[in-house]
Amino acid sequence: LRVRAPSPDFWRGQTFTTFDGRRWTVAEIDEGLGMFRSEGVDHTIPRTYGDVSYAETEDLIQTFYPQVDLPNLIFAAYRPTLVLLDAPLCGRADGAVRSGVALTAGSAYTVVSARTDTTADTLRVVADVGSYDTDPAFLQVPETVTARTRELAGELRAGAATTYDFILAVQAWLAEHTVYDLDAPVPRDDADAVDHFLFEGQRGFCEQIATATAILLRLEGVPARLATA
Repeated sequence: LRVRAPSPDFWRGQTFTTFDGRRWTVAEIDEGLGMFRSEGVDHTIPRTYGDVSYAETEDLIQTFYPQVDLPNLIFAAYRPTLVLLDAPLCGRADGAVRSGVALTAGSAYTVVSARTDTTADTLRVVADVGSYDTDPAFLQVPETVTARTRELAGELRAGAATTYDFILAVQAWLAEHTVYDLDAPVPRDDADAVDHFLFEGQRGFCEQIATATAILLRLEGVPARLATA
């Protein structure tokens, strides 16, 4: 994809909620919030399951240009409110939006997202996210999680005054102890993938890094999902 926007961002696609120690799967959510079908060109995107309401937002307009033939997944900065595309759209409760047609090279679509003016100070004001009510699905961890993974999560959380500082501590630990490597070793069949990445292989790419981050946060009560971007 080539993206035209006034500022860089993370272009979210599919989110994943459930981890079994080896792989992620999408959420099976029955509430219906965020699920929709839309025809025409202008598609209003409803709030999805797990979205948070903000009092003040500003619009971020992005236009996406596929450079090769792609599947029908719509990417967007969080939180999309409008998609301009001459094709049917449908949305899942987990926030994924898909087109009724493949997105071929040479096509384009535009997304309007409601952005908040988030800063480190405003994130620290939130303090302890784990003290808020949250769906247990966003805190799920597999039975394969090891004692040393739980211990690491506890140590990183103990030294952080707020949830935001805890997240920064997780990022800093991963940056110091692991290496980005597209040829990362595959864990043995009976190993927990997060434990293997954190303490044995210590090499991985986006999926391993994001998975380890999400599980470490969940172990300390911070809701998290994995997103493709």
